[in-house]
Amino acid sequence: MVSRKILSLLLAVGLIFPVSVKANVNQNDAQSIFNQPSKLNEVNNQSFEMTSSLKYRKEVGLNHSEATVKNIKMQYKKSEKFGVYLTPVEELELTNRFSFQESTTKKILGKLNKVIKGDFTLYIDQARGGVYHLGLKDINIDLTDIVDLFSDKSLIVVNKISKSEQDLDAIHESILSARGSLMESGIIVSEINTDVRNETVIIGIENLTQDKVIFLHNMFGSYVTVREASGIEGTDRSLHYNPLRGGTRITKNSGGNCSVGFMVNDGYSNYVVTAGHCGQDDYTQGGTSIGYMSFRTSGFNSNSDSGIIGQNTNLTYTGGRIYNTSSSHHSYNATQNASEDVVGESVCMSGASTTTNAVQCGLIQSKNYTSSWSGMTFNKQRLASYIAIPGDSGGTVFYSGTNTVLKGVQSARRLSDSYGIYSHLEYVIQDMSNATNRTIQILF
Repeated sequence: MVSRKILSLLLAVGLIFPVSVKANVNQNDAQSIFNQPSKLNEVNNQSFEMTSSLKYRKEVGLNHSEATVKNIKMQYKKSEKFGVYLTPVEELELTNRFSFQESTTKKILGKLNKVIKGDFTLYIDQARGGVYHLGLKDINIDLTDIVDLFSDKSLIVVNKISKSEQDLDAIHESILSARGSLMESGIIVSEINTDVRNETVIIGIENLTQDKVIFLHNMFGSYVTVREASGIEGTDRSLHYNPLRGGTRITKNSGGNCSVGFMVNDGYSNYVVTAGHCGQDDYTQGGTSIGYMSFRTSGFNSNSDSGIIGQNTNLTYTGGRIYNTSSSHHSYNATQNASEDVVGESVCMSGASTTTNAVQCGLIQSKNYTSSWSGMTFNKQRLASYIAIPGDSGGTVFYSGTNTVLKGVQSARRLSDSYGIYSHLEYVIQDMSNATNRTIQILF
């Protein structure tokens, strides 16, 4: 039997792929389907598409009955922008909603950071149509400039809080600093999650007992929630693309698949950015060499899971392309700083694991997520509700509104719900600049 730790490592580099979600198959047809891999893949992909559409529609507050989605599927193609079944009216509504949020969030954060210097919480409830929840310790602060951003005042709700996001992040950091001593006491922390919605920091530990819960509450206070660790694993588009595109499959010389994230330049050469845990090896994309992973983060308390591969001078690294279909693509034309995103914000990922679903979309669940798996620890990652699958590791994480904004690279998934975990772009660039001792520039 393969141990859980070894199995997790194999999944992380794409050597073992999980069984797809089961579809409803007539028993009389079962044998013929299993003798036809292409037919089986078609059935499983249909089930996956329906599941992801239902999930996403519920998250953004659209009708999510199965009958509704089946009816939409009969009339319309899957949305290329969001990767799920939407009517044209629904796609336009979401595009307008997220475009409004893209500009409004920056204005709100800018105003709040001037007045109370980050001592607040902010998240968006997309299930209620995009309601902003602003948490303040002092609700008597003049918010006129912020409220005036909304023609519909029901889209902004102010709540009194005891702990701001800064406070929660300080608790998160104290837990992170204590991981070594906790391990010596028999408490193994494998995830730490700043949860601004519920004003708590979630600690995921292995072999949960009530004694450990009491110990951690006594050590870090009542604003922590202790639970059994969720379990983390790293997460196919095999055609060759030139110019290179984010979200396409790359294959290691030693075996295993990951995904292209985006392209960068260090002042001398061009590189492909992917997840560092994919490993230092020679890589190909669609059978064409893209080079060796020359630099990557160590995986020991890094702020990103990232590495750079390159270069092949016969390939084109510019254009900001993200895989959509063989005949079209998204193109990112903007970037996001780590201080500019909020919980509840829309986010999409293009990874190489699912050939029929060009993108997976969801919402940011946490801006400060620490994950430990296969001997590695990554800090300040984002937890998002899009579905991630082994082989997606390194894929492009982005947002598509008025602009298509590059947000980071896919790292892993949480096993309990398949939520994606990604490294924010700002920390990827910082870590790669430190690793190369050069200034890393994104190629558009």
